[in-house]
Amino acid sequence: MDKDNRHSLTIRIQARDGTPLSKVIYRLNSMSKENKRKEIINLLMASLPYAVENNQEEQGKIERCYWETQERLFYYNYLMKQTLSIESEPPNSKIFGAHIFWGDCSTSQVVEPESKPKAEPEELEEDLEPAFLTKIF
Repeated sequence: MDKDNRHSLTIRIQARDGTPLSKVIYRLNSMSKENKRKEIINLLMASLPYAVENNQEEQGKIERCYWETQERLFYYNYLMKQTLSIESEPPNSKIFGAHIFWGDCSTSQVVEPESKPKAEPEELEEDLEPAFLTKIF
């Protein structure tokens, strides 16, 4: 690939100590540079359907991209569940027939959606990447 055809992203994320985002940042910073890069790419690829839509692609391609990305994210979450030895069922949510709640997994605090605190701008930045997502298009 010619260097003229490359795109880059430089981003600085800061989070208050003790927040869920700070724990993710700590984990990423503890990884090797290559593993950190792969993890961030995997996380960013979750927004590929938005990028395809933003590129004004036809609806069929957007939908195909969405479903392929959804399938890859399911696989990514499956691998996470296996790696962490998660055997329990998910908590109640609209998807599973009860109600949605916002929980801080670091403190087990549950906050109902109406009272969910506004996110700090730096907390709106999220990352995700399985390397296989880069091969969708």
